[in-house]
Amino acid sequence: MQIVYLADCPLHVSLLAEWCHEQWGYLSPKRTLKEVENKFADLLNIDKIPFALVAVENEKPIAMASLTVNDMDTYPELTPWLASVYVVPEFRKKGIGKKIVQSVLEKAKEQQFQKVYLFTMDQEHWYAQMGFQVLEKTTYHDENVTVMICDVALLC
Repeated sequence: MQIVYLADCPLHVSLLAEWCHEQWGYLSPKRTLKEVENKFADLLNIDKIPFALVAVENEKPIAMASLTVNDMDTYPELTPWLASVYVVPEFRKKGIGKKIVQSVLEKAKEQQFQKVYLFTMDQEHWYAQMGFQVLEKTTYHDENVTVMICDVALLC
């Protein structure tokens, strides 16, 4: 398995957008798949945010994660955000999600960010194992979510 920038394999934009739309589309029910694809096309960066990383095995994407300027319109002052963390179901529970999240955090640190934020509906414990701490529990798009923060300066 390799972890590469989406910018290095842009042909996967449509597939990753489809994963995102299927997994979290209910949070923005009016957003079309085409609009999600357009947002993913904005992730084709390497040395600045927003960017996405893709875990690839045998040239096939198996996981993704991104670092975006903002992922919650209710917190415009917080940046950057870990977002779109997804592992194809048959590849879960193998450490791939952790590896891709750690890769995004390393890239954030390289870009001189000190903190990274995220929100999750149900993976608070999993993110806590990687150094994220609860910032706040709130409601977002009628969903109970946990907003978390990671001090990337403390990462080894």
